[in-house]
Amino acid sequence: MALKYHESLRVFPDTSHPFVLERFRVWISHVHLLSQNGVEYPVLETLPLSLPDGTTITLEDNYAVADRDIFSVQTLGSLRADGYLSGVRLRVGLDSLERSLEPASLEAGHPLRTWADSILFDADAGYFSGRARIVPDTNLADTLDVAWLQPVELELTLDEPVFLPKGSNIQVVLVINYTKLFEGVEFAATTADELRFHIVARLPMAIKLERIEAE
Repeated sequence: MALKYHESLRVFPDTSHPFVLERFRVWISHVHLLSQNGVEYPVLETLPLSLPDGTTITLEDNYAVADRDIFSVQTLGSLRADGYLSGVRLRVGLDSLERSLEPASLEAGHPLRTWADSILFDADAGYFSGRARIVPDTNLADTLDVAWLQPVELELTLDEPVFLPKGSNIQVVLVINYTKLFEGVEFAATTADELRFHIVARLPMAIKLERIEAE
């Protein structure tokens, strides 16, 4: 199964509150396909991970990064599913256990293995679920930089179920609509805490399942 995502637009020319979305990045995790009959299909691959206290745990290996600047198809893993699919269930962000993982314990190339310019990890705070950098009023001298920890659980459905033949390669296509995400925000008068709360509250309205494709 592969995950693909794209955005609606980047610069918001609202005449009253224009702004530039400089960066926007979130984790997408725990993506499960949903059948028309209510069956949930998880990814089969697992990932042994080390916690800071030395404990090793095993999680479903099901992680991707959605980034405003990176448009690519990311492979999530394999699953056993066929028949009619009605949607997906997923998490935007990471839970508290996942946020405490040691990046160095992961293999090179894994999505959770942090890199030099990562904006979703801090040596003291650990992983963030998401982060946004916004220039309000198109004034490049000011930037709102907000990161949040709280993950958001979503269940997204198709208008019509799609048939999945056995042995298919599956692509799940998500759309992030920034217009809906930041609707009603007056950035010049909004604090970082208020913006953080707004983003988490509106993520369910801003992310849409565009289609599920079988190749």
